[in-house]
Amino acid sequence: MNLFWEWFRVVLYATAGFGFGLGFFSAFWPARSIRLYQFLMKCFNWKVEPIDYERELRTTRKFGWLIVFLCSFLTAALVKN
Repeated sequence: MNLFWEWFRVVLYATAGFGFGLGFFSAFWPARSIRLYQFLMKCFNWKVEPIDYERELRTTRKFGWLIVFLCSFLTAALVKN
């Protein structure tokens, strides 16, 4: 049973690391983040376009910082235990 919790911690650390990367990517390069999302959706035969591009840039940047903030709490909780 101990092995399960060790792997679970590894998965949580990986999730936090991926979240930091995604959050910083969205916070510092929101236009590239939007283009990446559009590319991924195009692979599934979906076309997505923002209605207000400037608002979408601001929102993407804010949510990027929110992801970084939440991942910092996850990392702090993991380090504490």
